[in-house]
Amino acid sequence: MAVLVENARTASFYRLDALLELMGPGWGDALGTGAYRKAALAVLQHTGADPHALRRLGPKRLAALLIRHSRGQWREDRAEKIMEAARETLRLWPDGLLDYAELAEDIAAEAQLADHLKLRDTDGREITEAEGRTICATRYKIDKTDRAKTIIRRRSQHLKGTTTSRRDQESLSAPAASSSASHSTNVTRRTPDAAYGPAELLAAWSA
Repeated sequence: MAVLVENARTASFYRLDALLELMGPGWGDALGTGAYRKAALAVLQHTGADPHALRRLGPKRLAALLIRHSRGQWREDRAEKIMEAARETLRLWPDGLLDYAELAEDIAAEAQLADHLKLRDTDGREITEAEGRTICATRYKIDKTDRAKTIIRRRSQHLKGTTTSRRDQESLSAPAASSSASHSTNVTRRTPDAAYGPAELLAAWSA
């Protein structure tokens, strides 16, 4: 399961790379490529890398967003890189040449998907694939005794089902007793008549 989640997350990152390349080369330097951090995904979900949306947001609120989602690792200098990438997009694609709103909608949806595809502990804490394997091995390990009991119970159920099936087949293949009894009775009733000749039967009828 962990491998499937990680593969889906990686594929989502690749799609984000391709979408942001349409916006311009500066986005790779501003947000990184290949494995987007939580703060980068938050910016993309909030703005979709739409340069107009980023201009409306402003550098101060953008910096506050980065600080909150990166625990202070990304600050005003990172916000300035993102704003410069937005300005570069406007220079590369003047209004009318690229539908920013439509592309931003796709980017925001993909960022939301990538952010959702995370391995988490039961308390919601994000974990790595190695941590997930360790948790499964320690918390959900099946005891040898319980495993043996499960195997014995399944074998017993299988044997019980096999025995029942054989009995049903034998009962269906057995001949009908009522048919044989009826045939025997008919033969017994006809036997006395067959022992008398015509003269004897006429004498017995006359008497």
